[in-house]
Amino acid sequence: MSGLTLSPLIGKSYSSIYGQTAPSNKVKVALIGCRSMGYGDLNTFLDYPETECVALCDVDDEWLNKRAADVEKKTGKKVPHLYKDWRRVIDNKDVDVVIIGTPDHWHCLPTVWACQAGKDVYVEKPLSNTIEECNLMEKAARKYNRIVQVGQWQRRTRTGRTPCNSYIADSWVRYAPYVYSLIKVGAPLSPSSRTRQCPLEWTMICG
Repeated sequence: MSGLTLSPLIGKSYSSIYGQTAPSNKVKVALIGCRSMGYGDLNTFLDYPETECVALCDVDDEWLNKRAADVEKKTGKKVPHLYKDWRRVIDNKDVDVVIIGTPDHWHCLPTVWACQAGKDVYVEKPLSNTIEECNLMEKAARKYNRIVQVGQWQRRTRTGRTPCNSYIADSWVRYAPYVYSLIKVGAPLSPSSRTRQCPLEWTMICG
């Protein structure tokens, strides 16, 4: 599943933006934060022929260049714009949708600025680190009439949901005030990956 197949969390319907700003009827997507879930989201978006990746942004040159190569291999097209500063993505008027796969503390501001710039947003979980930031993001989405969707893949897929549904249906449980979802994904970092030397933009990482 992807942001193109799920109902939007906030704002108007997906059909209302389909090709709205693109003469070629392509939804032009940019990714901020290319390493893990962000690229997973983009990779799924690109399974749809209606989408096109026009920009990638990451503070790590190695991953930025790797994902540019990955997109070219998948689509047969070079990504036109590679950035290390996410604000350049917001400034790019060709971008219709922004995928935000950054660390959690960099979810709020890019989402708000994207909404202000007339772009729709698919932002990774968690929406933010504070309720105040969540309120600001929701306010921006409503004020500028944008779609803002939060990624919850593993927590809403059939693999995780079906056992819970069956348990509730077959037991005395009828009301659960809290639901905890524990998912093991990937492997621990190796010592070599922790000490890898790379030209990171630390000011941009820290905010």
